[in-house]
Amino acid sequence: MEVERLLLIVEDDAAFARTLHRSFERRGYTVLVASTLEEVAKLLETQTPEYAVVDLKLAAGASGLACVQKLHAHDPGMLIVVLTGYASIATAVEAIKLGMPLPGEAFKHRRHRSSVRSRRRGCRRHANGAAHVD
Repeated sequence: MEVERLLLIVEDDAAFARTLHRSFERRGYTVLVASTLEEVAKLLETQTPEYAVVDLKLAAGASGLACVQKLHAHDPGMLIVVLTGYASIATAVEAIKLGMPLPGEAFKHRRHRSSVRSRRRGCRRHANGAAHVD
């Protein structure tokens, strides 16, 4: 029996969200999509995704880092990847404070639920709980 792998995509660009949605569905994930922090909060009332892909800059100036905080508060073991086209040192420092890995940090000891299976399917979990999708 296949275990459901529930993934949340938080992306305000509808076309990019659809592309990510299709890509992850082809890889066997059940995908939820939210475009705002309010939609994320509403989804978390009834769902507990194991994985999340979060855009750093959301519509109306909302921060993806606030979303990361909300997701970690809901489930500290959730694997989260933050995507951005607007990298800055200040943002990187803030992300690290929230538990995101430095680029290139090696996968270490920690395993999580289906992390062995995830690793074989292209998802590496970092020792601090964040994930990197190959």
